[in-house]
Amino acid sequence: MKAKCLLTLISLLLTLILVACAQAEPIATLVPATETSERVAGVEPEPTVTETGVPSQTPSPEPTATELPTATLEPSPTPEPSPTPDFTGGGSGKIIFRSSRDGEETFYIMNYDGSEQEVWAENPIPDAVSRSAPRYSPDGSQIVISVEQDGTRNIFVANADGSEWQQITTYTGILTGSSPTWSPDGHQIVFSSNEDNGIHVINSDGSGHVSLLEDHTGIKSFPSWSPDGSKIVFNWSFYDADAAKLEDSEIIVMNADGTAITTLTENEFEDIGAAWSPDGTKIAFQSNRDGKFEIYMMNADGSEQTRLTNNGANNFSPVWSPDGSLIAYSAQFHDEDGTVRNEVYIIGADGTNERNLTNGKNGLNPYWLP
Repeated sequence: MKAKCLLTLISLLLTLILVACAQAEPIATLVPATETSERVAGVEPEPTVTETGVPSQTPSPEPTATELPTATLEPSPTPEPSPTPDFTGGGSGKIIFRSSRDGEETFYIMNYDGSEQEVWAENPIPDAVSRSAPRYSPDGSQIVISVEQDGTRNIFVANADGSEWQQITTYTGILTGSSPTWSPDGHQIVFSSNEDNGIHVINSDGSGHVSLLEDHTGIKSFPSWSPDGSKIVFNWSFYDADAAKLEDSEIIVMNADGTAITTLTENEFEDIGAAWSPDGTKIAFQSNRDGKFEIYMMNADGSEQTRLTNNGANNFSPVWSPDGSLIAYSAQFHDEDGTVRNEVYIIGADGTNERNLTNGKNGLNPYWLP
């Protein structure tokens, strides 16, 4: 009886177990994912990009940068050093002048700075009473001077070393030839003469002597040829009836044949001693318009008349250096003891660096050697 009841109990337990198993959830079957697959564990699936039939826009090509040529930097040129000013005045850098420092008038040569003052020629014309300063020919081979003998003044030419003197004018009595200067080509000499109070020209060998002006009024002096040979500048002075008082003295320019006379200065003062600059653009001269005689400069047409000197002396006889940078001239001082002292000075053409070259040793009428 007990065994039958136990068997019945076991059958009942198995039945209950089978019923419980039949009510459980079925096991999930894995399905391949599709575009509509369910979301899993709350994770949003990444969207799948589907290409459509709309043509894609072809992107514009990126612009290609045009490569500019590389600029080649030229090396900056090394600046040329400024040329050192030629304070020698060009040429040989020497000046000839006359002096009576040893008791007898003779010629000396010195350097442009006043050094090495030496006798040039001992008494080239022994019986001469006075001599003008030599003027060198353009090529430097000859000189010309005026020489006074027995009251008559004539023109002489010599070699540059003072040898072989030749008289080229033949004045006698009270007639004179003065202030000679060379033509630019060295073939002729212009000078002034009281023969007709005019300006004369003569060949360097003494031939071809002519007077340039028909107007014989007044006194003409200190002629100077322009560098190109086309003109002559000179001084024209007028005195009172007794020839005792100077009434007017002006700087005049004319053609080399004596025509086209033009006045460059016009005032009541004495303007004399004109000299052309080497380039022909300027004229130096002396004037007493400011009281004493001073050295002035003007343009070749007479404009822009400017005073250069200011040394307390009477300054006269300006002459240009070969390069036109300097002007040499005579300076006459009247010292407190009554002594009259002549010195040779130079000054820059711009009016600077005025210097005494002879310093008490006496000197006047300088002229630059070529």
